Amino acid sequence: MGRAVFLKVNRHQFKCAPCGKPFSETFTFLGQQRKQTDRFAAMIVEQVIHRDLHNVGQQND
Repeated sequence: MGRAVFLKVNRHQFKCAPCGKPFSETFTFLGQQRKQTDRFAAMIVEQVIHRDLHNVGQQND
């Protein structure tokens, strides 16, 4: 909402007991390999619709 905010989310890692394969917990607001929230991604899409990529990139670092 107009302010830069950085969240550091530590995902807990676990091992599957039967096969030993590691896996991480999931969060509904954050994709598995993503570095931004769904809300931030939607805000960027909305900005790109009305402006060019260069200006949106500069505004959002």
